[in-house]
Amino acid sequence: MSHSILFRNLAIVAARRDDHDAALELYRRAWETSGGDLYLFGELDLYLAERDRHAERLELYDQLDEQARTRSIVAMRRGKQLLDNSRYNEAVTEYTTRTFLRGEQEKGVHHCYVEAIIGAAWPHIDGGDCERARQILAKGLEYPRNINVGRDSTKPNEAPVRYLLGVVEEKAGRPDQAREHYLAAAIELHRDGSPAACYEMLAWMALGNRARGMAVAHTLEQLARGERRPHPYLEWLYGKAILKFGHGLAQLVKGRPDEARQMWREALAENPDARWVRLHLDMPDGLLEFIGRCPGWPEE
Repeated sequence: MSHSILFRNLAIVAARRDDHDAALELYRRAWETSGGDLYLFGELDLYLAERDRHAERLELYDQLDEQARTRSIVAMRRGKQLLDNSRYNEAVTEYTTRTFLRGEQEKGVHHCYVEAIIGAAWPHIDGGDCERARQILAKGLEYPRNINVGRDSTKPNEAPVRYLLGVVEEKAGRPDQAREHYLAAAIELHRDGSPAACYEMLAWMALGNRARGMAVAHTLEQLARGERRPHPYLEWLYGKAILKFGHGLAQLVKGRPDEARQMWREALAENPDARWVRLHLDMPDGLLEFIGRCPGWPEE
């Protein structure tokens, strides 16, 4: 184990010098001599995620024995591995069956669970299978006991799921039910710049209130440009790319879907393990077009 610590420390030094080839080799040597140390597993998995080497992360997990895989420290990384490889159905299974401990970023775990739910629902929403999409999205309003977190009564962060349930009901020809979900998404309390704020914007647009929707869009743009200061908790929970993600959605409601996707691609290139960004790049084109169907600032 002493050699493993040495290799790990040298890897950190190499990474700080931007010598990432050397850092990766040293991390691998540290892992090979660690005897399967789970703290090193988490550190190496995070490093691989930041270097956009997501397939290698799956191989790293495969090297763990069955007992190691039962640990919550592993489960926290495994869920993100699956999300970053766009394996949303497997991620849903992971987040609904594994036990996550209270005090280990359980709110962040639940946000990842919602991300997995939405990714699993994308193809069904786009394909018109409204019943299946409704069943999947309804789970996003649940709080599985294995995650050990309950509903926040003031900032539940349910707006993304509520909005998408509205889309499903609208596609199913049920306008009253759609309006109910859109309104729930629009009036939810949240922090500016969060995914819930982004979906508040979409909900106001779907309700036909372009003024309110565009007001949120302008706030998202100001946050991304540095003209307003975001809450520090926002970046801690969602990562550095969250403001650029919101900026992209703001372009979508202005009738600029290509610009939105380009912003998301840039955000993912800068932060390969960004939350919510890959999810929206995986959104089917037809659904993206549907969401941006009523731009608040249409291009001439």
